[in-house]
Amino acid sequence: MHQVYPDTEEVLSLLLKRSSILSVIYTSPSTPRDITDKTDISRSTVGRALLELEEFKLIRDEHGQYQMTTSGKILWDKYKSFIKFIYDVSNKSEVFNNLPDGVLNNIPLNLFVDARIIHSSTQTPLGAIRDLSSRILESEDMSAILPVILPIDIELYLDKIATEQMDVDILVNNVSHAHLLDKCSSVKSDSVNISKYSTQPTSQQISFCLYILDHSEVWVRFHDERGNVINTFLNKSIKAVEWANKLFNRYKPELSE
Repeated sequence: MHQVYPDTEEVLSLLLKRSSILSVIYTSPSTPRDITDKTDISRSTVGRALLELEEFKLIRDEHGQYQMTTSGKILWDKYKSFIKFIYDVSNKSEVFNNLPDGVLNNIPLNLFVDARIIHSSTQTPLGAIRDLSSRILESEDMSAILPVILPIDIELYLDKIATEQMDVDILVNNVSHAHLLDKCSSVKSDSVNISKYSTQPTSQQISFCLYILDHSEVWVRFHDERGNVINTFLNKSIKAVEWANKLFNRYKPELSE
């Protein structure tokens, strides 16, 4: 005889419908009265819920006390993570709705869940540059990947790089590098410690600017096809910094000449 497995939607619906009861049982084995006292759900409703949860093998009765089955614990943990994920994305709708198309193919979703939007194209685009510029001027260390270098970038970095007040490691394309050195003609090129990367087509090529400041915060800046700033995001989480460092180190040997 073939075993009949519950429908996925039925399980999800049950987890949602009986979440208050499952939360109590997950914390510790509980009697129906324990559950009623902790949830203010009627005894009759608790009884029906326990029968449903047993039927789906999410809980089991151990001498009058109900506790989670192993599969029930696994499903409950995943369910809670999923609910948190929905909440985070919904709560950050402004962030996600301001992302350029295709960005999530290159950047992990969690980077934006924990991020703060600085400015969007519908607000003050130059504000994003000013905020980032202020932070760079306060920083002592910067690593960056810059497919596009704006004139303000050149003016911003030059003095601090030339006077060795800042440790800088930047990956730029050949055109931007040549432009940078041309603007810095009064400074010897060997004092501008900037790496180059090839402009040849590569599956690793990126379409955003990445800044890692003082090993503690990550800025991601997006541009349209004309080089105008669309928006800028800031994330100070440890995971974001770890991701950014890995990305920088991965691109550097592949794109440097």
